[in-house]
Amino acid sequence: ALIEYRVQLGDSILLIANKFNSTVDAIKEENEIENENEIFVGQVLNIPVNLVTPVPTATLTPTPGPGTPSVTPAPTQTTAP
Repeated sequence: ALIEYRVQLGDSILLIANKFNSTVDAIKEENEIENENEIFVGQVLNIPVNLVTPVPTATLTPTPGPGTPSVTPAPTQTTAP
């Protein structure tokens, strides 16, 4: 997939590639750039993006263990009739 990106102040092709999960070589080839240092603010680049299906990360479920505080409910008082 391709997206259009307008170069911002401080951008480099490497930063743009990292931002969009692309590569410097792919961006240079797509935009016919010979010298990666010759981009300018406001320039519109076509960025080949690597769309990857995200893989969910494992989530840890806390389990009580040594040193884990536990809460014990206070006893209730009843009065005799």
